[in-house]
Amino acid sequence: MIGTASNGQDAVDLACALAPDVTLIDIAMPVLDGIEAARQIRLDRPDACVLILTGSSVATDVERARRAGIAGFLTKDRIGTQLVGAILEAARR
Repeated sequence: MIGTASNGQDAVDLACALAPDVTLIDIAMPVLDGIEAARQIRLDRPDACVLILTGSSVATDVERARRAGIAGFLTKDRIGTQLVGAILEAARR
């Protein structure tokens, strides 16, 4: 881990400055939600790999996240069993 952010704008700034292999971002963040942050990260770094975490699987959120160019969408109820695998898979892209 190379950084943590307390809001979506900080996540964008850190991801663009530090260029991590994978950015893991929560959908529910203050200032910018995770989907908008992911969109902005990908505008600055089109090759960026962003995984979204969420507490729900609402279809509109999933669609917005896909349009933002995210690499994966994980629900929080599956984090324990799928998080590491999803990060490794995303990093291989």
